[in-house]
Amino acid sequence: MKQVILSIFILLFSTGCASNQIIDDLAMIDTVTYDVSEDEEKPITVTINFPTVSGEGTVHYDVLSTNAKSSKDSRMTLSNETNLEITSGQLNVSMFGEELARQGIDDILDTFMRDPTLGPRAFFCVTKDKAATFLFQKQKEGPDTSKYIRTYLEKRTLEKESLNFTAFQFLRDVSDDGVDPFLPYFILEENHISQEGYALFKKDKFISSISPEMSAILFFLRKDVPKGTMSIEIKANDENEQEKNSFPIQLVFNYSKSNFDTVLEMKKDQPISVELNIHLEGSVLEYTGDELLDEENVQKKLEKDVETYFTTKSQEFFTLTQELGVDPLGIGALIRNQLTYEQWKQLNWDETYPTIKLKVTPKMEFMNTGQAK
Repeated sequence: MKQVILSIFILLFSTGCASNQIIDDLAMIDTVTYDVSEDEEKPITVTINFPTVSGEGTVHYDVLSTNAKSSKDSRMTLSNETNLEITSGQLNVSMFGEELARQGIDDILDTFMRDPTLGPRAFFCVTKDKAATFLFQKQKEGPDTSKYIRTYLEKRTLEKESLNFTAFQFLRDVSDDGVDPFLPYFILEENHISQEGYALFKKDKFISSISPEMSAILFFLRKDVPKGTMSIEIKANDENEQEKNSFPIQLVFNYSKSNFDTVLEMKKDQPISVELNIHLEGSVLEYTGDELLDEENVQKKLEKDVETYFTTKSQEFFTLTQELGVDPLGIGALIRNQLTYEQWKQLNWDETYPTIKLKVTPKMEFMNTGQAK
């Protein structure tokens, strides 16, 4: 019996050593970036980073970059730049430079669909300038840039106040004719990373970015985002009070959607009408006005101010998406689900979408007003 136990122990120990040796021989990609190349024959620049461990046990990231004819071709050329075996099973983030994203990323998406080693849970995002810059430059403070973006997107996903698309989710919406995808939009200035809203896509092509303010409205209008946090400016009850405040009165609040109803109206020879009735329950987190928030009339005014803000900004956002020809709200999917397949195909969605009438009716109810400043 002792000999059996000893044999198992030796086998496990040997296997562990072998595994360590294999891992030491691997370049496990953490982040990959895609940019437009200046080489006409090799139009795409692919850059990867992967962790390596020094003899002292310190982890740092090596970066490799190559110009290639396609994303598939880049794998072979990158392999020629290292003695390690490149693997993508641990891929966490894929970043697309804005210039390349405008041209379309269909070739890259095809690679993700066909290569089973590319993780479906890897986050996608767009960068204002060259995406590779994020891997070559270091932040002044904090972790490595690729780790920062990964942990940032993981945090935002857990908050459930936004949608941050993985490879699987993006591919799903790209192939859906009733909705257009969007991705987080990052900038790098003075070695500091920040998210500046979201990048709107028409299928696989980047069309435009939207501000953080408009991004908040996007998620307010999405049924699959259950809650949010907002900061808005509001007007005082009278001019005298407004004059006493040297800065605009600020209201910070959170909300959860207790009810989200959609009403469609489709009549012959009339524009399709979509109405969103959204009931919100929330709390005041900060208020810089002078009124006492425990007074019912003050609370009712704040609720009305929030409703007016959401109504106005929702219309601005929807008008913008119609002008851009993108449908990040999935209005097309709502309408398609009410039609037969033949009716949907006859509708010609690209021509119909700009004519859609959207009415948003929010109902805000503050359950907790907290303390005024």
